[in-house]
Amino acid sequence: MTSKKTNHSRPEGTVLILDGEPDQSLAVRSLVESAGYSTRQFDSLKQLLKHWDWSKPSCLITDLRKFGSIGHLSRQIAKEAGPSPLIVLSGHHVPDAMVAVDNSSFRWLPRPPSENELADAVRRALDQDLEHVERVARVHEVRRRLKTLTPQERQVLDLLMAGKPNKSIARALDIGVRTVELRRHCVFRKLQANSLAELVLMVAETKSLDRFNGK
Repeated sequence: MTSKKTNHSRPEGTVLILDGEPDQSLAVRSLVESAGYSTRQFDSLKQLLKHWDWSKPSCLITDLRKFGSIGHLSRQIAKEAGPSPLIVLSGHHVPDAMVAVDNSSFRWLPRPPSENELADAVRRALDQDLEHVERVARVHEVRRRLKTLTPQERQVLDLLMAGKPNKSIARALDIGVRTVELRRHCVFRKLQANSLAELVLMVAETKSLDRFNGK
């Protein structure tokens, strides 16, 4: 009964397996697939970074002992993909692993993990990454819409983001209030925003993700 519940509620996505021991990798893969998840196995971090499409929801199961510190692994993956969730199996480096427990993209499990705890960790990780992938897709769409704004409309948008009312925008740009209203209408239409709050949230989310990625 437990397995059926897990399968009904499992999120979409692929479980990536990066482990140095073939027998252990096979055991982990078998556990994950028995819980109803699809898997993809890689022999090296270089191969993983080169061949995996990070726009798809995924999480990574690896072994801390085989692939260096969690910080190094996280930085390498984040450089390519953003904060992809990691599940680290370790029977020998518990102190090192526990350093990263506060990282929301990290989950440590003892080796060998039980089927239930591994399935639960995978479900949570894929849920988390699906949210990230959807957020990135939203941001890319907003960026595309922002590019359709004229320089004059972008000026109005920037002042709207700063909380300026129409009259203040008119004074700042030395234009009439009616012109501000027309440009404001174009901004809302092109960005497909139904309210000022929605407009501010979508643009703020884009800027937040850009800051995270160092843009």
